[in-house]
Amino acid sequence: MNGPKENKRRRAIRKAMPQIIARIPRRFGMTREQWGAEIDRELIKVWKELSAVNPSRADALYRAITRKRPTAISPVPSKAELAALDEIIITQAVTLGWRILASPLVLFRFSRWGELPFHPELFERMGKALARSVRILAGDELPPIDDPGLREHKKLAVPELRLLLREMRKVYSRRSPAPDARELADWFLKSLVGSERSPLLARNLLHWGVFLKAQENEGVLKLQLTRRLQPAALFDSWLARFKGHNLEYLRKRLTRFLRRSSYPQAGLISSSPKRPSRSPPVL
Repeated sequence: MNGPKENKRRRAIRKAMPQIIARIPRRFGMTREQWGAEIDRELIKVWKELSAVNPSRADALYRAITRKRPTAISPVPSKAELAALDEIIITQAVTLGWRILASPLVLFRFSRWGELPFHPELFERMGKALARSVRILAGDELPPIDDPGLREHKKLAVPELRLLLREMRKVYSRRSPAPDARELADWFLKSLVGSERSPLLARNLLHWGVFLKAQENEGVLKLQLTRRLQPAALFDSWLARFKGHNLEYLRKRLTRFLRRSSYPQAGLISSSPKRPSRSPPVL
């Protein structure tokens, strides 16, 4: 059983956990080796950010794990440092799902859990985390909103959205007859394909498509033609649907991260919203 110190440490690590699935830039067509390399690199970064691990020890473990030939780990991370890494791995499994098994670093920790003094409880928690990831993808459970990088992502994405909507108004504001909702949505989505000016929006192209073409959101871009909806409000509405959470609840969570956010590369997780709003996962 876990003692008070163990439980306190676990809660502290979980309190502001960036989701590394949002930090991985390449998702389409990635091989198992590519997923493993990206996950390992981000796990080490989060380990350094959220725990008191000695950076030289974290780097030594990373080098030993990623080399083609086995090598000794020197200097060796302490028991407490490795316990912190284990907490991060289990927490990340909720949003990474099965992909986390592509990580050599995760498999290395699995091998240690299966040796003396043995840690069946960690395998049990990992299984529950993976099961939860499947329920989220199936729409049976809402994804967590505990990534402090969401606030920073919004601060970076809203200017992209503002420029794109300004361009849309230039194209359509004086056109007669006025464009219908589907035409505006098609223009918006085509503008994001391969866009260098809107990289954050483009990364979630599929989810923007689902949002804009949903029946309840058909007129949202028409409001932009008359400037009756601010880009930040449009982003919040999209994010709420993407996450499956109530809009006001989502805004409160973003406000909560205002003072704590320090992860500029963090962003959105690849989870589908709750039924009936099924969105294709960002992979």
